[in-house]
Amino acid sequence: MTVLTILGVGIAIYGIFLFIVQMNKFTTNIYRYEFFNKKSLILTTLGYICLYFGYQWYIKALGTGGDILNGQLLFIVGVLFVLYVVWENIIATGWIVGLAFSSIQLFLYIGISALSIILVVGMIAGALAATPYGRYGYCDDDCNY
Repeated sequence: MTVLTILGVGIAIYGIFLFIVQMNKFTTNIYRYEFFNKKSLILTTLGYICLYFGYQWYIKALGTGGDILNGQLLFIVGVLFVLYVVWENIIATGWIVGLAFSSIQLFLYIGISALSIILVVGMIAGALAATPYGRYGYCDDDCNY
């Protein structure tokens, strides 16, 4: 059963990838604009991060009787990031296509953003753990510099 689950997830990810490629081809041919690009992913990911932590901060402040303004402001910043991406899409393609494709884009970016955050944190952890002396942080007798 585990093998079938892994195969199913792999096929689903590949299908989403093909859908994204076809969607970008369609919008590039007609509007000369790609919905799925690095800028929109970064802005949407930052927006989702602000939305998540703003909501958490707000709920924690409500529970403890603290200042709720910080969470609200962070939440608003997250909404502004996401709305900016949607607005760019609408400007490039028009209202109907922009809103329709933006809703698909924002839905797919939920999972892609989560994976990209995990990858970035892993790369930072790997870079911080790397030393010029090897795995254990020191050089034994076999080092040749």
